[in-house]
Amino acid sequence: MKRKLSLLIFAFSLFCLSSCFMGWSEFFYRDDQVNKRSRRVVNFDGTEYAPAAINENCFSIIIFSDIHFGTLDEKFLKNFLNWMEKKKSELGSVCPLKFIACLGDVTSEASSSEYREYRNFCDEVFNRTGLRIYTIPGNHDLYSSGWDNWKEYVWPHTGAYRFTTRNGNGSLSWYFLDSANGTLGNPQYENLTMAMKNDPNDKIVFSHYPLYANGWWYYIMQNLNERDALISLYAKNHVKYLFSGHAHFEHDHEFGNYFYERSLAAFKRNGEVVVFRVNLKEKKYDSEKFYMD
Repeated sequence: MKRKLSLLIFAFSLFCLSSCFMGWSEFFYRDDQVNKRSRRVVNFDGTEYAPAAINENCFSIIIFSDIHFGTLDEKFLKNFLNWMEKKKSELGSVCPLKFIACLGDVTSEASSSEYREYRNFCDEVFNRTGLRIYTIPGNHDLYSSGWDNWKEYVWPHTGAYRFTTRNGNGSLSWYFLDSANGTLGNPQYENLTMAMKNDPNDKIVFSHYPLYANGWWYYIMQNLNERDALISLYAKNHVKYLFSGHAHFEHDHEFGNYFYERSLAAFKRNGEVVVFRVNLKEKKYDSEKFYMD
């Protein structure tokens, strides 16, 4: 009986260590704690990091997650760059693209070479379209003390931040959170709470870890008390959409009549991207999925 149990434990360990989510690098991974890394959600309004002024009632952004340089099929990148140029031209002045959001796991092992690949990709996107990629960290990006590489290579060189887009007809606030450890940590959570309570605008939130993940507890925010508090915070403070990644499969979930979570499949899996459209005047929001495979 003991021998069978030992074999089962050994087999399970091999499965975990060979899987996408708990490989050898994760087993030996050195942690970067969010309480030290992202103590507040930095306000970019009025700084060089804020997006250009919005002059249209309607505009769009592109969202993707889990691109995983180091294990990425290059065809997805080529298809994405060509598609993006066509989409930018197609949307034109009717509902123009303004920026791009990446929801983390830009690397597989958090090596400097993978981070350089991601930076080169961001540079190529900017050179071809003029669009900046706002990125938040994922758990893979912290492997082997990867935070130092993040700060060097990934614009805007911080983990948690926010800004507001506005014109004469309305305003919308965007919150990019650092959940790469499966938690926001107390300092970031408290700062987020204060910022949201003092912000009357509708809000869009980006997080690597989801809140729901179709019921798969392994993939959601790991502190369940914090998760429940975030659901309440978002419901009470005009959050309309939460976009997340991490689980590598797509799922959608509506939290009552309050806000909607759209979790994206991994870009490295099928090249999924989302175009999110905003109408500031009418306070209407919608999203559409596209695939680069």
